[in-house]
Amino acid sequence: MQAITERSHELTADLDLGGPTDILRLLRACDAEIFGGYKGFPGLADEEVRGTVDAIIAVVVDMIRSSPYDSAIILSGAGTSGRIAFSVARAFNAVLEKHGKPRCIHYLIAGGEAALLKAQEGAEDNAAKAVEDLKKIYAQGRHGKGFGRVLYIGISCGLSATYVAAQLQYTIKQPHYASVLLGFNPLSYARKVRVPEFGHTFFDVATQLETAARETAANGRRHFILTPVVGPEAVTGSTRLKAGSATKILLESIFGKACAQALALPYLGKAPATPISRSSSDAAVEFTSGKPVRTEKTKKGPQAPPPAAPSAYKAALQAYDGVIKAVYDAIPQLAVLIEAARESLDSKGSILYVGAGGTGLVGLIDASEQVPTFGAAPADVQAFVEGGWAALTRPPVIKRSLSSPMASRHDRALPPPLTLSDPSPSSPHRTLSDSPRRTPRRLNADDRLPSSVLASVVERGLAAAGTPTKLRASFSGSEFSNGDAPQSDTPGGSGPEGDSRRESAKNGVAEEKRAAPPASPAAKTPKASPALAPHADPDSPNGALPAGGDDPSDGKLSVSYFLERVLPRVRHTDTVVVLRGAGAGAGLSAETEAVIAERKKQRGGMVLALVDVVVGEHDRILCLGDADVDEAKSADAPDVRPELERLANVRVLVRLPPSAAAPLVPGVDGFSELAVKLVLNAVSTGAHVLAGKVYRSLMIDLRVSNHKLLHRAVAIVEQLVGVPRPAAIDCVLRAIYRLDHGDELAGADVRESQHPGEGQNGVAEKKELRNLTEALALLKTWSSSVHVLQAAEAFKVVPTALLLATGKFTVESAHETLRETPTVRKLIEEALTQDA
Repeated sequence: MQAITERSHELTADLDLGGPTDILRLLRACDAEIFGGYKGFPGLADEEVRGTVDAIIAVVVDMIRSSPYDSAIILSGAGTSGRIAFSVARAFNAVLEKHGKPRCIHYLIAGGEAALLKAQEGAEDNAAKAVEDLKKIYAQGRHGKGFGRVLYIGISCGLSATYVAAQLQYTIKQPHYASVLLGFNPLSYARKVRVPEFGHTFFDVATQLETAARETAANGRRHFILTPVVGPEAVTGSTRLKAGSATKILLESIFGKACAQALALPYLGKAPATPISRSSSDAAVEFTSGKPVRTEKTKKGPQAPPPAAPSAYKAALQAYDGVIKAVYDAIPQLAVLIEAARESLDSKGSILYVGAGGTGLVGLIDASEQVPTFGAAPADVQAFVEGGWAALTRPPVIKRSLSSPMASRHDRALPPPLTLSDPSPSSPHRTLSDSPRRTPRRLNADDRLPSSVLASVVERGLAAAGTPTKLRASFSGSEFSNGDAPQSDTPGGSGPEGDSRRESAKNGVAEEKRAAPPASPAAKTPKASPALAPHADPDSPNGALPAGGDDPSDGKLSVSYFLERVLPRVRHTDTVVVLRGAGAGAGLSAETEAVIAERKKQRGGMVLALVDVVVGEHDRILCLGDADVDEAKSADAPDVRPELERLANVRVLVRLPPSAAAPLVPGVDGFSELAVKLVLNAVSTGAHVLAGKVYRSLMIDLRVSNHKLLHRAVAIVEQLVGVPRPAAIDCVLRAIYRLDHGDELAGADVRESQHPGEGQNGVAEKKELRNLTEALALLKTWSSSVHVLQAAEAFKVVPTALLLATGKFTVESAHETLRETPTVRKLIEEALTQDA
């Protein structure tokens, strides 16, 4: 029984025969199934899905309110799923931090942070590494003792990723974990192929989770299965498209409503509810010996509000649905951009995305998906982000306007900020003020600040920042000292002055401590950029990437690198796509746009495209208030932006509907990001379809980088050429190992599996081979992990296998033909037509 996400869509059987407008209309029809449903299966808007979403929201709300410092929410996935997990964690950690809560949302991606930019061979199938990554996140809690509660959300669009299955299996057995499986196939369609290194199928684990969810439902649900069906993809198996969008919609809907409810924030522009403190709840759910136990609270208070109303989730879906419709209202402009992108690919040029913030991250994700999806060269589609990698790995800055009529009650309730200004060169001391309305008085050199006063000031500052009472206590009292001053293990310090103070203490003389002057800038140790998850260590999956060619910290992802090194060399065959979102910080700086405009004016040549997501001024005023509108206008740099629009060859203007004029919660520009994702997905997909990378709706030049894609390659050969499955397997193996006679394997440099003991016997025995039949028989005894690793180094595995299956090519002649005719679709069509 073939998974729905792996099926060819009946609407796109002739996807490769149409022009840009035809492709866009087919993509629109497929994306409509996100909300309209697919056949008789439950979709995003169905009651059972809505009920599960509301239950998950309730768990997230409770974790944020009750024990955020002892709780962790982990989003995990492989490929596109992991990249979306990164994006969602980044956005909502910023919301939590802005409102005095710790950044408790972690993310994991198979292959580590390197996989955010480049597919990692075999990472999706590494079960041992999956559990290891999960344990590292858990160990970050309570100073190495582990978090008290963990909500794990495993994302596998096709219910096929071993990385997620292994983690789910682990969480089911742990008493402190609640778990969610998020995917887009019915549970019975989960992958039933056993990965040798794991020993289980995804279906096995999904069945275990279903049983656990049923057993714990009576005492308070701990495990959830969220598997709406959105139908097959426009390009067969390319879950980066519709399933990726549905993943983003569901996660943002869950965390948006949870943050709005827990922090009393505006939701979709509507006034927030009154925040309910954790102590006012009559009961709490605790994870103990494998089952949730409801414990009564001794402190009485008003009842906590019920879980998020279904209408809230429905309103979010309506807003997202409006965004999708708004994108496809721009089909004429999108068609022009797709044609320009196709011409760049045909002319050996590049498609270059340039953006900032969340929209820039969307561009980076789309660019990273082209190599594994279409077998593209890394230079074919590239992305650059304002601020580079450092700007993405720290939470985005959320601006807050207290003068706005829609500012949250939480914002208005904050005490006046303390003024703690840096010292001037003439004075080593800092200035303190209890209120911003008073002019701070600079301390003289002889002034002494009583420790009780200093402790009070620090207590107020830490309380405003949301620091827990237990932690605040450690900073208060007479033992407080400036964090920049060196500390001694010996009370009173060391040396003659320390001895004198200790002697005074013995004599009962109370001595006030003076705040130590701050260290000079040169003496301070530079602070590392904050990671997405708190307390991240260098060895954790969320740590910085290792140095090397794939290290994004070298600055090659930054817009400054683009302006200095790439833009001066842009040719007429290249297409530069400038990304603009509707939210604050979602567009390039005025200076950057000015440089791009000047380059276009002086040298012309390149194709300049703008993807502009806007909100109607009237809608923004109604939702956000006049203060926010004025701020947005001033940031538009009217003297630069119209000039760039005038110089652009094409401008894709997406006008968000009134339902999406306000963000889910302040600071999360999810609607703009979804609009940009749909635009870029359409551009990159349409351009590669027109460039001959798709036959019918099949990816005939995909890169085999995991077990799932290895089996998909076999299915493509079987389906297109019409050969039996065993013959299709033989053709794929011949393409991977370049086998024509069998003796080639004896001298082949075969990469062994990363797992000890696998594939080694096969490598040792290959010298005894006498013919092709024996070679193929031997290869079929090797672990599929070895085949995946070898395929990563092979030349055009799927096109070669397709040509071999026609019986008219050897491996050598197939490679020669593919080099002479780079348009794979044309070559395959000619071979299949001649065969007919």
